Amino acid sequence: ALGLPVIATAITPYASAPILRAANQDQWLAALRELEDPLRRQTLGLALKSWVSQHHSLSAESTLRQWRTALRLS
Repeated sequence: ALGLPVIATAITPYASAPILRAANQDQWLAALRELEDPLRRQTLGLALKSWVSQHHSLSAESTLRQWRTALRLS
């Protein structure tokens, strides 16, 4: 995670991530306008970085356990 804010399509896999979601062109434009604020960009970026580290990092115990199971290492 680079600590950058993300705008993504409003679909289920991104439901719990601290990102901006957009389902249509108006929402995408609104999200881009929201990111014009440097403090908002920083806040969202750091929140996403923390979320990725906690939920999707190989060093996170639950993620490591899932990979070990998938690769049949444990």
